[in-house]
Amino acid sequence: MSETPETPEPTESPEPEPTETGPTPPPRPAAMDDTGKKGAQAAAEYFISLLGYAFQSGESESIREMSLSATCISCENFAERADSHRDSDYVVVGGETTLSGLKVSDRDPLTGGFAVSGAFETSEMAVSTSDGENVGVSRSDDGFIQIDVLHDENTWRVMAVVTDQDSAE
Repeated sequence: MSETPETPEPTESPEPEPTETGPTPPPRPAAMDDTGKKGAQAAAEYFISLLGYAFQSGESESIREMSLSATCISCENFAERADSHRDSDYVVVGGETTLSGLKVSDRDPLTGGFAVSGAFETSEMAVSTSDGENVGVSRSDDGFIQIDVLHDENTWRVMAVVTDQDSAE
């Protein structure tokens, strides 16, 4: 007499727990491998994309790693703002900056750096508590920006960020 093997009852897979996903860090452009004008422009664009990421995620290390702390006061101010958002557990939406019409100067013989200048446009940035209470809104803005960058034989560093805005940091 042959026995039919019992078929095990199917077990239900537990539902995966939802995971909170935050902003994704911007990818480092391959053009930053170039140590000339092409790399300088890519480094400036990358740094600006890091700012939006830092404000939204609270991760300021990438800004600090790319900054020349001895010369870039604005860079430290940006990093401190990102730290403040993180430490206060704020939720940040918006605040992305786009660049256009960029021009890259010749290498400065004194500093070895490049000035990358052009127009910028920053979208409105809303800051709120994790409960949804509005903390503040930074209006959208536009103007002209210059980002001074230097390749230090290892990587690109930001020496300074200046805009034509009175309230620029």
